[in-house]
Amino acid sequence: MPPKAPAKKPAAKVAAAPAKVAAAPAKVKPQKTEPKSETGKAGVHIRGLKFDGMNRESVKELFAHCGPISQLRTKKNARGGGYVLIFFEQASSAKKCVDSMNGKVVKGNRIQVSIAANAKPVPDRAEYCQTVFVAPISRAVTKDQLREEFKTAGQTIKVRVYRAGYGFVYFKSVADCTNAMRNLDGKEIAGKKVTLKRSVRTKEGDLKKASRFGKAKVPKAGPKVKVAKAPAADAKAAAPATEAKAAAPAPAAKAPKVAAKVAPKVEKAAPASTEKAAPAPAKAKATHKAAPAAKAAKKQPKS
Repeated sequence: MPPKAPAKKPAAKVAAAPAKVAAAPAKVKPQKTEPKSETGKAGVHIRGLKFDGMNRESVKELFAHCGPISQLRTKKNARGGGYVLIFFEQASSAKKCVDSMNGKVVKGNRIQVSIAANAKPVPDRAEYCQTVFVAPISRAVTKDQLREEFKTAGQTIKVRVYRAGYGFVYFKSVADCTNAMRNLDGKEIAGKKVTLKRSVRTKEGDLKKASRFGKAKVPKAGPKVKVAKAPAADAKAAAPATEAKAAAPAPAAKAPKVAAKVAPKVEKAAPASTEKAAPAPAKAKATHKAAPAAKAAKKQPKS
């Protein structure tokens, strides 16, 4: 018999194969765009940068060729050194700054540039601060006088004056604080030219700080004020305990034991005294009997 022909595969399975090929184009990933201001990637840390007239504007000019700068911070120490933090808008600008500026001599000093992995950009104080720091001011200036000097900038909600020669003015809005910085910085108050700086202080923050250190104002009336009477109640509660200890029957229980030990000694001593005293009458009787015999001997005539 002729050999059997091999069985053909079902047509359904063959038709399913092209479906996998058609799905392949869907896996193509879109082209990524470069992220902006990524923490730990868009910031650089610079050490050794020091020159006469160094300020933020001059530092920005030195590193402007690396890319757009979003924020710059400088930190100085007591020895005259310090460091600079620069945050770029793109991570590629930070990498370019490290590659082109690390180890380079700038203004006579060799600088070190590295990626600031742990540093984070902070928001600009001009965007959220509502308080200005005022200094120097005379000790004769009061809160009302300082409030009067700043009323042209906007509405004030709080004023604080310190004897050290400075103060704080709290405004209701950021716009009022900005107006004070723009129009009143350098104004003369009570014979002194003052300098203004934005402060992160807030009225709510001062209240939290005062409550944390126990300086918050306590209301005059209320049951919570009578906290000092608590120790008296504890003393009264402790009084029954001392009375219970004083009324303990321990000493009374020892008294019968002492009496029991003494009593048998007395009882034993009593019979001993009676036994010794018994022979005494016998001697007395003997003397009485002997007395008539002596008298009879006396009566006999002498021979």
